[in-house]
Amino acid sequence: MTTLKHLFCLFILISFGLTGKAQVKVECTIENQMVSGTDFFFDIYLKTTPGTSGDLYLDNADFIFTFNHGNFTNPVFSKVSNPNPPLGFIQNGYNTFVSVTNTDPEAVATNNNVQKFYYDNTSTSINSSNELIINLNGAAPTDQTNFDDKVAQIEGTASTFRLGRFKVSGISDATGSAGMTWKGTGAGLRTKIFSLTPSSPFTSTQVATADLTLTNPSDQSLPVEMTSFDAIDIGDVVQVSWETASEINTDYFDVQRSGNSNNWETIARVDAAGTSFTSLKYEHFDRIPFSGNNYYRLKMVDNDETYEYSEIKVVKFEQTYSDESAISIYPNPVSDILNIRFEEATLISELSVFDAKGAKVYSATTDPSNKHKAALNLSILPSGFYTLTVISGHNVVSKKFVKN
Repeated sequence: MTTLKHLFCLFILISFGLTGKAQVKVECTIENQMVSGTDFFFDIYLKTTPGTSGDLYLDNADFIFTFNHGNFTNPVFSKVSNPNPPLGFIQNGYNTFVSVTNTDPEAVATNNNVQKFYYDNTSTSINSSNELIINLNGAAPTDQTNFDDKVAQIEGTASTFRLGRFKVSGISDATGSAGMTWKGTGAGLRTKIFSLTPSSPFTSTQVATADLTLTNPSDQSLPVEMTSFDAIDIGDVVQVSWETASEINTDYFDVQRSGNSNNWETIARVDAAGTSFTSLKYEHFDRIPFSGNNYYRLKMVDNDETYEYSEIKVVKFEQTYSDESAISIYPNPVSDILNIRFEEATLISELSVFDAKGAKVYSATTDPSNKHKAALNLSILPSGFYTLTVISGHNVVSKKFVKN
């Protein structure tokens, strides 16, 4: 006989099944695999997936991987600190988590309260079965304020919530591969993630195996190729430079830039050597960087169209952009002579023309005695879309035009 007590318990079970945080669905990915010297690097990202009943409030977790350990000699597994954290930040180890209160991944408060906590409480090891282990000890919040400030709130945005950057040192087989693979089932240790309810008593519940998607990356080759990659502010431009120790069937490098480390654009393409076993140096100058943070990476493309990404470098560029009305150009479209008029007397350091791919195809200086106008003979340029950039100190004005 059904009683009121039975009906009440049934209601509680149905309600929990509909709204309980145990139903959260999580996807974990391995991103940004790269090799530098004898070190193999990779990043770990998390996000929630469609069908979830809510966000993931990350508690304890174990991330377990198998790898081709035979291609390493005495491998050492470690988390990677950030050698150039943004100004005002303390160490966050490339962690980009946010919380209920601290929602800006680039803010100092977020870095101090959320990112540093998860970086400090993440440990790495290699067990006797040659498995890579990342262990995370969660926040164990004491009250709602502590929860809102410190516990990572992860939702469905891709390539946003990065646990950190990690490396395996000791590459010994330059013809081998990393073979990174998630371990989510089977005997022994396996990947487990726990989620907290967002209110007291902050119950911790394991994400069900069926609700956990572990996405394996393409296999990363281990030839010791790139020895350095850097981006630095050298005045009015950002110098992006890199060096390779060897290249095998490399076609070209795309220099890519982002203003937020998520949305990338290719600003230059540099031809590679193809196959080389000697040290080679490359560079590109970004003459129109963003004002504020500029993130740079390389996309290294082989002849068979496979590609890899380098690590990411960030440069904070203090530059102001003047209003486009500060200059006028005519005619537009132009066939040969492009006339430029400056609304105010200006000492111009450089006039540059960039093609649709961002490559500089023309540059000139102005007549110091005439600070109101200039003329460029562009008759040698092929038809297409171009951008004129006028640089005066740290002030930049850009105008688009069409060449007939």
